[in-house]
Amino acid sequence: RKAHEQQKILLEEDFEKLRLSLQVWLHEKIKKLDTLTFQNQSLRDKAKRFEEALRRSTDEQIVDALAPYQHIEQDLKSLKEVVEMKNQQIHQQEKKISDLEKVAQKNVFLEEKIQVLQQQNEDLKARIDKNLAVSRWNIIIISILRVTPLYYKLLHDQKQINFSQKMSLF
Repeated sequence: RKAHEQQKILLEEDFEKLRLSLQVWLHEKIKKLDTLTFQNQSLRDKAKRFEEALRRSTDEQIVDALAPYQHIEQDLKSLKEVVEMKNQQIHQQEKKISDLEKVAQKNVFLEEKIQVLQQQNEDLKARIDKNLAVSRWNIIIISILRVTPLYYKLLHDQKQINFSQKMSLF
């Protein structure tokens, strides 16, 4: 019972704080609304005065006021033409850039291809050098073997070895 009363008192205090806080907030909003309403009315009055001043103006004053703007349409047309020309130039430059990017990509591809072909060329040169060395060695062996009676037997064996080496190279 006592705890209930204490809780009730706390709730009432919280409620009162919230109510006061809401009143302050509401007061601020009302004050802001009044300020905005005043500003709105002030702007309406100013617009009304401006409208009346325009109505009181003579045709000559209107013509004088509009005189600097007589060529706006022609100037606007000229500006549109300039903008169109610039847009065409930009489009052409974008196309050139795109073409150059494609060429650059192709160059990269070709450079990579050149490197691969150069490596293959080096590999082939190494194989040729190896084959030349084997051929020279074979010539030396054949020259030596021609003077020996085992020439024909070794010649046959050497042909088999050469054939095997050639097959392993390819």
